[in-house]
Amino acid sequence: MNRYLLVPVQFSVGCPFTCEFCDIPMIYGRVARLKSAERVKKELDALYERGFIGAVMFVDDNLIANRKALKALLPELITWQKERSFPFAFTSEASVNLARDKEILSLLRDARFTHMFVGVESPDPQALIQISKRQNVLQPVVDSIRQIEEAGIEVLIGMIFGLDTDTLDTARQIQSFIDEAHPPIIHFNMLAALPKTPLWDRMILEGRLLKDGDEAIDLNNLLGCLNTNVQTKLPHAVVKQMLVDTMRYVYSPEKIYARYTWNLENVYGRQVFGRPPTQSWKNLKYMAGFSLVALKNIARVFMTADYRKLSWKFLWKALRLRARGKIPSILDVVFRVIPTAHHLIEWNRHYLAKFVRIEETPALAPPQLPRAPEQRAAI
Repeated sequence: MNRYLLVPVQFSVGCPFTCEFCDIPMIYGRVARLKSAERVKKELDALYERGFIGAVMFVDDNLIANRKALKALLPELITWQKERSFPFAFTSEASVNLARDKEILSLLRDARFTHMFVGVESPDPQALIQISKRQNVLQPVVDSIRQIEEAGIEVLIGMIFGLDTDTLDTARQIQSFIDEAHPPIIHFNMLAALPKTPLWDRMILEGRLLKDGDEAIDLNNLLGCLNTNVQTKLPHAVVKQMLVDTMRYVYSPEKIYARYTWNLENVYGRQVFGRPPTQSWKNLKYMAGFSLVALKNIARVFMTADYRKLSWKFLWKALRLRARGKIPSILDVVFRVIPTAHHLIEWNRHYLAKFVRIEETPALAPPQLPRAPEQRAAI
């Protein structure tokens, strides 16, 4: 089990929202189907009994798809965690309107949910309305993220490039939004149309659904970061360049450590910290070996990385907060942040190394989109 840092558990399936690009409601339905609390606890028992020391991800399509059921589950999870000294950090995915339910946020914190992924997609309210993501405009998105963070939950977000409302200023707007919201990890994608989604149907009606041979696209890896089957309003080269430039910006060492430092100061001190399963000699032996290897790798970052000054600065900040009682554990933070920051920096450098800056910006007039009357008739 401990060859894995993260394992999945599922409580519910389905989502009540109908975001234009998402196929979850079409495949699994808008009314959540549930496991019982007893079933969930049995799965956690199995992980605990095997000495798993990593994190547990609730892979629900939307954790708050059935709020009443979740509010019944969370006290059971809190009791389960307390009885075992909170062995697992939980993470999950939810719509951003989670921020409006203070009771659930409090229960999530008490159950030791430490991370939550939310699909922001765009900081532009008009873009969110256009893709039927109205739950994101109930209040400013930054305010929603801040309310989740105030519950001690670190927020990870998803962003989409290539929306119909995108302009040449979209990259700058997204970068400014990320600087303000402080999510350490951001998942970027170009807009892609999946079968059975409203976006798929609209792209067919508008003659904008690309097929094999239309462009240099990889339809076998449609949800890859830089792939799409949609003829975007802005030229593909421009959209891709904005996405690449934004990834370079937000995953620079300085920006990564700035966001992690903000979370260190404002989020981590509100989290529940626990103790991994140590009920057997085998577990203790494994943890000792794991910790030694992790410390070796972390020490290598502190000694040899070209951004090591940022790592030392982060460590010094963590030590000062620990001395003042602002965070309950220094090791948990260092073991989590330093390796993750290193991974993000190295991934950014190697993955984006092949993308050369476009010196000559192509013509930015919207492309002439083909019409497909026979396809419209079929729909």
